[in-house]
Amino acid sequence: MGVALMGIVDQVLVWAGRTRDIVALRTGAFGDLMDVSVDGYGSRFHIDTYRELWRVRDLVGEREVISHLLSELDEGSTFWDVGANIGTHSCICASKASEVVAFEPNPETRTRLEENAKLAAGSIQTRAEALSNESGEGRLSSTDDYAEGTHEITESGGTRVATARGDDLFGDIPSPDVIKIDVEGHELAALEGMQDVLTKSSHVLVEVHRGVDLEDVQALVSESGLETHLWSKRDGEQFVVGEKLEINAD
Repeated sequence: MGVALMGIVDQVLVWAGRTRDIVALRTGAFGDLMDVSVDGYGSRFHIDTYRELWRVRDLVGEREVISHLLSELDEGSTFWDVGANIGTHSCICASKASEVVAFEPNPETRTRLEENAKLAAGSIQTRAEALSNESGEGRLSSTDDYAEGTHEITESGGTRVATARGDDLFGDIPSPDVIKIDVEGHELAALEGMQDVLTKSSHVLVEVHRGVDLEDVQALVSESGLETHLWSKRDGEQFVVGEKLEINAD
């Protein structure tokens, strides 16, 4: 079955509510691995569920974000992916960066992240901590699908996970040049715990979720000495961008 015909079949099966059949047909025709690239940089990913297929094949609106991150990386860069999910950003960016540190506290999701990291072209270190303003323990909400991408820190229930201040991890992992933060409403706590990390970085991209004040996020990023501005994607997602300004010797 050709790729174009597969796309038409996908649409029909989605309309019919038969998403499981899409994965079965696709893996039967092409195998359970998929190659994806952005701006000439790419990686290979495992595909076992429709949510995974959707997240990898379509990059679920993340293509712009990955392109933005790639433009800030070079061959000597270290990239921290905070809220890495199954690793689309980490694995693609690893083909350009020198080192990637991928934080994913959900155990099932992290297992898939680690499997995808083994397929990536570059070096990826996976971490189990949820970055926060305290090192210790927290609770992470969970869904039936490890690739869902909506797991968040909660007051009770969910899965017990380790939390860590990013500033406490210096010495264990390399200092980042570029940081992406996508932590489903836990942005302020994550930023509060990594102020020293931010001062050593040159670029940070924070996705701001509903219920989190953009100005509060912007203030925390600014306090680290980074110049900030807002970026609104066409799909309505909003980001705070922080970057270190170049100072000319002239």
